[in-house]
Amino acid sequence: MKYYSDVTRKFYNDVKVLEADEAAVAKAEEERKAALVKQQEQQAKLKEQRAARAEEITQAIKERDEAQKKVNELLNKFVKDYGSYHYTWSSELVDDAFKTVFKFF
Repeated sequence: MKYYSDVTRKFYNDVKVLEADEAAVAKAEEERKAALVKQQEQQAKLKEQRAARAEEITQAIKERDEAQKKVNELLNKFVKDYGSYHYTWSSELVDDAFKTVFKFF
């Protein structure tokens, strides 16, 4: 007598072999599901880390903008009182500016 497995979609001569193959298929499916869950957890963790770092960058940009606003206010007051302001750029700042500009070319 032959036995048919709906799980493996094969015919078997022995019930024990059929059950063993179905158990192997079930185990493989469980492992696949476990791997999928693990991958989804890793993706969720990476998404959370990305959001946290993006928020950190946004906060740093806000702080920079506030600092620049304060510099502009102080500079405008100084120029209003004394007529002009002179600032000497160091070579490091100029080198950094050139590197930043030419990095895109």
